[in-house]
Amino acid sequence: MQPKIVSLASINIDEVYRVPHIVRPGETLASTGRQQTGGGKGANASVAAARAGGTVHVVGKIGGDGRWLRDQLRESGAHVEQITETGDAATGRALIQVDSSGENSIVLSPGANHCIGDEDVQRALAQCGAGDWLMLTNETSGVRAAIELARAARMQVLWNPAPMPQDLVAARMP
Repeated sequence: MQPKIVSLASINIDEVYRVPHIVRPGETLASTGRQQTGGGKGANASVAAARAGGTVHVVGKIGGDGRWLRDQLRESGAHVEQITETGDAATGRALIQVDSSGENSIVLSPGANHCIGDEDVQRALAQCGAGDWLMLTNETSGVRAAIELARAARMQVLWNPAPMPQDLVAARMP
């Protein structure tokens, strides 16, 4: 039986702007192009794992403005039953500048990604055990609880610790 991959996923609306150079402090710069796409480190990793043949169950929060992202993840082959909509926040957003050499600069507004509660994590991991995987980043809330529950269930943990907040640096995380 194939192991289950539970992805505690950041789910964002990415607004990508092509610019001649990364904007400098105090500067206003016209973009040469704009694209809106689905994103978030967790959502992107979920799509990659599902397309590679993994059984991926995405856990996340979106606002009403992000329903199309759930559809996009479903179309990639991921299970999306545990992506819930919250009225407390809009979907996470990333404002991404990409310059002519491919360098980027990102401003992140976490939005609904920071509305994931410990109860969401407990529900998602309740049917998991040894051999299953937890995949997560630091772009959501619920990270500490998810890692602790996954370890107790003897799951494998794949953790991209970006962005690394200081409270997790100081904590003794696995």
